Amino acid sequence: MKVGFIGLGSIGGPMALNLVRAGYQVTVHDLQQDRARDVLVLGGGWANSPRLAAAASDVLFTSLPGPEQIEMVLTGEDGAIWTLAPGSIWVDLSTSDVTLTKKVADALAARHVQVLDAPVTGGVANARAGKLTLFVGGAPEAYERVQPLLSCIGSKVIYIGPLGTATVVKLITNFMCMIHVVALGEGLVLGAALDIDTAKIWQAIKASYADSFVARVDGPDIFSGDYGQSFSIGLACKDLKLALELARKAGIRLDATELADRLYTSAGSKYGGSVGCLHVVKQLEERCGVSLPRALRDEDDNAT
Repeated sequence: MKVGFIGLGSIGGPMALNLVRAGYQVTVHDLQQDRARDVLVLGGGWANSPRLAAAASDVLFTSLPGPEQIEMVLTGEDGAIWTLAPGSIWVDLSTSDVTLTKKVADALAARHVQVLDAPVTGGVANARAGKLTLFVGGAPEAYERVQPLLSCIGSKVIYIGPLGTATVVKLITNFMCMIHVVALGEGLVLGAALDIDTAKIWQAIKASYADSFVARVDGPDIFSGDYGQSFSIGLACKDLKLALELARKAGIRLDATELADRLYTSAGSKYGGSVGCLHVVKQLEERCGVSLPRALRDEDDNAT
């Protein structure tokens, strides 16, 4: 099976590399060719355009920042849509716009090309280890064909339902995560403002109903001053707005998500869209005049 892969960023690059390591014939493309170095060293191929990557593919993966880039890569003048062969499959690993995915899928259906939305979650470390979680939407027979490929990328693959449903679920998990970050930041900042040992606050959070994956993973990034560099605040804002647009179309109001959107948008305007998404907590620290510790010892093992 010939595989094309477009988008070799911090998540896409490791995914493409894992497909090569699994023995697949992989042809890659990115706007920055130097990102393909590791793939090429292991025997992967290079395509100078999305059109050429698609022409070399039975299955074409895309891992891109958002709808604008997907539309350009698929339907632009040199887009992949023009050379995907009948019987091939486009798998979008991005977190994108459901309406756009379905629009492109309709165009590809006329060419007898199937489409799956398969957004990933888990972060850079899990991408490198092949332990991402994938949500998949689309025709079951298309999913079954690409399932062996998906298992090279993630350790957990959840088939959600028809095309677009996986993206909806990914946006739900993302806006919930971003709300959790705001809550974590507010809890830490309030406790620190009242002169409570931040290590004790974090220990208590992890030992209570306030515990979460977000608290355990993002807490150290906040304390270190990294503020989540592996996922930009610009991407966070993009996902929040996509989720709110889905809610608007469904006639549903998401109050907490609307608040999170305002806070992340404000932080993005203040620090720039390329900084880590946890700068929403840095914004809170500065507004409240509280500086959380830049190093924190985990006292879970020393509780009394």
